[in-house]
Amino acid sequence: MRRVLRAPGFARLLAAQGVTGLGDWVGTVAFIAAARELTGSPLAVGAVLVIRLVPPIFAAPVGGALADRFDRRTVMALSSAGQAALIAAVPFVGITGLYVLAFAQESLALVFFPARDATVPDLVAREDLPTANGLIMASSFASIPFAFALFSGLRLVATHTPDWVPIAGVLREHPLAAPFFFDAATFATCGLLVLGLPASRSPQREDEGALLRGSLDGFRLARGNPVLRALGLGVAVAMFGGGVLFAVGISFVHGSLGAGDV
Repeated sequence: MRRVLRAPGFARLLAAQGVTGLGDWVGTVAFIAAARELTGSPLAVGAVLVIRLVPPIFAAPVGGALADRFDRRTVMALSSAGQAALIAAVPFVGITGLYVLAFAQESLALVFFPARDATVPDLVAREDLPTANGLIMASSFASIPFAFALFSGLRLVATHTPDWVPIAGVLREHPLAAPFFFDAATFATCGLLVLGLPASRSPQREDEGALLRGSLDGFRLARGNPVLRALGLGVAVAMFGGGVLFAVGISFVHGSLGAGDV
């Protein structure tokens, strides 16, 4: 593991993923809480989670094609910057805007992930790839309990912000703004970190239709490969199950337990 962490650029990529992973889980809980606050309906919560599951159907193959044809640092940085802007706008929209921004943010995330995963083999030796990929995965999910605790703290900040803080009024008017602003800040930080990575291999130089053909090839591969097809179905079922748990969970906490978001 030490050899992997000493590989030029990998520690930076791992830090970028860890920061944005923490923020993204804070943002996921904030999306759930915002949907319930705006509508009071568990169906609205479930809709947000379903909308965040739809983009992989089309955005992932497009993200893979972009990662093959453009500088991956630029792809990751632009994706992160776009997600930061979208997330920062969420506290100021209604439920329809929430759905639109959730869909757009998840689409940009699926441009980031293929570029990130394609960058790892450029940073570490082939024999170290399992360890490197394991560390990237751990940085994505190990932060979940910390993110939930952080969300609770940020949620409390909204009602206890001193008047001298420039955005105190915004935080009081939009109590979920603090978690969303934190999430946006982590995406911005991630974008700055990935810009410092070593240059990726030279992108492919092709005609204008190559990106579309590359994306369609991704769809055909996923549809025609039985392993990918089965894996995709399994992940989709598991994610929808998790979405149901989130949708029922927040309503149970508020309705049956009489508790709040924290």
